[in-house]
Amino acid sequence: ARYQYNLGSFHMNQGDVDEAINYFKKSLELEPGAYQTMNALGLAYAMKGNFQAALTQFEKCLKTNPRFTEARNNRAMIYQEMGQIDLAEMEYKKAIEDRHYQNRENPYYNLARLYLAQDKLDLALYNVNMALELNNRMILAYNLQGIIYERLNRFTDAINSYKNGLKKTDGGHDINLKFNLAVAYFKT
Repeated sequence: ARYQYNLGSFHMNQGDVDEAINYFKKSLELEPGAYQTMNALGLAYAMKGNFQAALTQFEKCLKTNPRFTEARNNRAMIYQEMGQIDLAEMEYKKAIEDRHYQNRENPYYNLARLYLAQDKLDLALYNVNMALELNNRMILAYNLQGIIYERLNRFTDAINSYKNGLKKTDGGHDINLKFNLAVAYFKT
């Protein structure tokens, strides 16, 4: 089962999602209670745009292991994609509450994205700041923080966010941060 899971992960990393799905299914045939495989299969279905199948896998995963918070964060992202904002927000908050979850910056970041889309800028800023407090190497969070600052017309803060993000990249190479930095400079 583990070998099939590893092959599925390899194919997913190579962008061959259909092949990844086949291997994850084989893994689950051999070990039906493998919750990490259920989560991976859910991610593969999400990549294919099959959100209902992805939700089913995340729900199976959480039923098998309710403490596997990664699946909760993934389920919240699917809810958000499906426009079920209240459910997404609730799931992100539950993921954040799990003090044993080692990737708590992810639901904070995702919650910030959700609030930004709703134009709840103060909440978005709070959550992206929490993501960065937990992981100050999260490049996407610096970019999002800058975008939020721009929406708040705080261009100097936006510029600093983009610059801080570029400092964390390998050699200052991130096209999104560079572009947004240029736009923020233009706006000032």
